[in-house]
Amino acid sequence: MFNGTFLGNLMGFLYFTLFIISGIFIANNLIKKLSFITRLWLGLVFGTVLLMWLPVAVSFLIGFNITSHIVALVILTGLNVLSFFIAKKPKLETFDFSFSKDDLLTLIPVVLMTVFYAIVETNHIMQPTESGGMIFGQSTYADVHIHLSFITSPIKQGTVPFNYNIAPQNQVSYPFLSDTVSSSIYIFGASLRWSYIIPTILGAFNIYLGAMLFFRLWLKKFAKALLAWILFAFNGGFGFMYFFDNLKVNEGNFSRIFEKLYETPTNLDGNMIRWVNTFCDMMIPQRATLFGWMMLFACLYLLYRAVFLKENKNFIYAGILAGLTPLISTHIFLAVGIISAVWMLSRLYVMMKYKPKYALYIALAILLLGVVIFVSTCIKTGDSITNVNYNTAGMNVLSACGIIIALIYISLTLIAILNGHLKEIFNTWGLYLIIVLVLALPQLICFTFGQTKGDGFLQPHFNWINSKDSYFWFYVKNMGVPALLLIPALFNANKRSLSVVAPVAVLMLLAETFSLQPNVYDNNKIIYPAFFLAIGIVADYMVTVYQKLKSIKGREILAVGVIIACVLSGALSMGREYVADEFEMFSSSDVKTAEWIDKNTENDAVFLTNDRYNNAITGLTGRSVVCGGGWFFSTHGLPDYNQLQNEVKQMYANPETSKSLFEKHSVDYIVVGPDERNSYTVNEDSIKNIADVVYNENGVQVYKLK
Repeated sequence: MFNGTFLGNLMGFLYFTLFIISGIFIANNLIKKLSFITRLWLGLVFGTVLLMWLPVAVSFLIGFNITSHIVALVILTGLNVLSFFIAKKPKLETFDFSFSKDDLLTLIPVVLMTVFYAIVETNHIMQPTESGGMIFGQSTYADVHIHLSFITSPIKQGTVPFNYNIAPQNQVSYPFLSDTVSSSIYIFGASLRWSYIIPTILGAFNIYLGAMLFFRLWLKKFAKALLAWILFAFNGGFGFMYFFDNLKVNEGNFSRIFEKLYETPTNLDGNMIRWVNTFCDMMIPQRATLFGWMMLFACLYLLYRAVFLKENKNFIYAGILAGLTPLISTHIFLAVGIISAVWMLSRLYVMMKYKPKYALYIALAILLLGVVIFVSTCIKTGDSITNVNYNTAGMNVLSACGIIIALIYISLTLIAILNGHLKEIFNTWGLYLIIVLVLALPQLICFTFGQTKGDGFLQPHFNWINSKDSYFWFYVKNMGVPALLLIPALFNANKRSLSVVAPVAVLMLLAETFSLQPNVYDNNKIIYPAFFLAIGIVADYMVTVYQKLKSIKGREILAVGVIIACVLSGALSMGREYVADEFEMFSSSDVKTAEWIDKNTENDAVFLTNDRYNNAITGLTGRSVVCGGGWFFSTHGLPDYNQLQNEVKQMYANPETSKSLFEKHSVDYIVVGPDERNSYTVNEDSIKNIADVVYNENGVQVYKLK
């Protein structure tokens, strides 16, 4: 039952806690040389990943049930024992559990942001109303339903992989581990609400702490790391200016931020403000992004230590985490792959002891080539600036630059091998690649590749989501101050930092010339990892400039003004999200109907309903419907929505002559409520001839087929 019980909540939370404690124990055994705060963070990540993967891995063999979770717990115990014996000095007194001053300063903003996240997440997920309905927040209103269905479906279907319950004949190809991590709490009888919320709070803590620790490792100085972290957490551009305009005449222009739906300084579609805040529109609503970023920052941290500090053992841990990422976040797996490839390229260049200026010349030459190809294609395909095939131009740039980068990559690798570096490459990048491929390929073959065959996946598309503004102005007003400082920051950066941010160019080249899925907007899942790296050198540059202005009076005021300009849009958007817990997705009637269905119908029952996307039956009970929301069909690559929708209409209008359709879709129950009556022609008299009423409350009838 989705309301849960006291014992169920206790058991679910205990199961969750055992994995988290085990992750910390394993991290302390295997990575002893790092600071305690780093081992703690990596342990929390390890524990979360183990909770995501172990129950599911066992469920592939014996089904998704209590037994598989107990077996997973036994395996977890074995991993704890194994890590204990792998550790050369496993005694407790050999570990350093101290916190430095920077560690304590790190925890202050991280904990504060996590608490804020927990408050907003709690207000945004299944908040009960006095009448018995459920309220969701502004940013979660569109996404949360599909996540709820992914949490409840594997439990009701009892299998992994499981099928979409909005399209029961199609296997889920979405990276579902970001949701089944909650299923593994919910299955013990915990409430659906807290099963949803608890892992996300830990995920947010892991993101904020991981981001800070990575910036500290890379930028060395705490002030630079903190500034980079602030630019990431409170990201936003100049969108706030649209709300301060003309206030003397229209005072409501500012207050609409907190009153209207999706009219914020980081999400104002009509004015081409699409650089959404990482907190509001990425971490809160998008669970795959949330846990994907957790994996991204852990991989970046471990890879940085392996690549730039030559701590080769970290290639193993980074490879394991990267290899387990596809079913957590496919976009982040791609981003990690691109970053890894470019970092390897930069290390091959250093390995061969080539002069750094030559790398700059090559990069500039590739950039120039891209510009020439783009301009020449535009001239060839259009007769005016408004009649140009920009998608073809972008695709040509991607193809040409991609081929050149690949040739350089292959050439440097072969030269390094011929010069006697084969063993070094195999023991580092070679080992990393083997681990990643062994773990990731089965996921990609069984799930990801099948989804990308659908319409709208992997298509040429230039200029991301921008449809009105000039190219550079779009990014200046959306990113704000960091966009203005990025170029001078690049010239100020040292050789190592340039190597660290080099993947930004490749990530942006891909995201700006290719649509990875039907919803082009989701390319921001590739753009934001690039932004994360870019703000590192921007923060470095900002602190450097501040230090050079020490002889100028009032530099503190100037610095505060610049930082306010950087964070104001993000802060206002976060304020809006804090109060945006006013949207009722499920009415009291919806909830009561779902409660009855959850208690009184078979787990594998199929229901005929209308195609609303906020369907309490699929979200709260995990039961399947013949056809869910069309928006989910298009974004997930599901086929035959129009055909299914027409068949649903026919079954409601002519139930007695649609026996073959009822059999085709294995329909067990017919729901007739306000949504169905408003959507279709419903022949209730005819329905009564083929089915019996088993539920009749609040204007909703549920019929069971005879």
